[in-house]
Amino acid sequence: MRTVCSKNYSRAFAQLEDAIKSYLAAPQDTLYRDGLIQRFEFTVELAWKSLREYLEDQGVVLAVVSPRAVLKEAYAAGVIDDADMWNAIISARNITSYNNNYGLRRGSQPRLFPSQSRSC
Repeated sequence: MRTVCSKNYSRAFAQLEDAIKSYLAAPQDTLYRDGLIQRFEFTVELAWKSLREYLEDQGVVLAVVSPRAVLKEAYAAGVIDDADMWNAIISARNITSYNNNYGLRRGSQPRLFPSQSRSC
């Protein structure tokens, strides 16, 4: 995301980075794991909503307002470069947000972060 990032998104991303460090220091601690997942979900929500606001400010009329539709428009407008990475991030967020099975949540966390970048 070029200069689309808001101060809130930048702050949320910094807090996510802190949560990653805390979790990696004590991966057996479920409180750190759950906090990390929550910060990840919050940061992803803020990212796609910031993209939506940016696109709307640029005059883009979104027929459908969903994370994937916004990402598709942002990619088409050249605002984001790696649509596959962003789709993977949205998929990971969906797994963590909509599944209360802690085994799955625990199993999904390693895939959340290796390819994730600040993008701002």
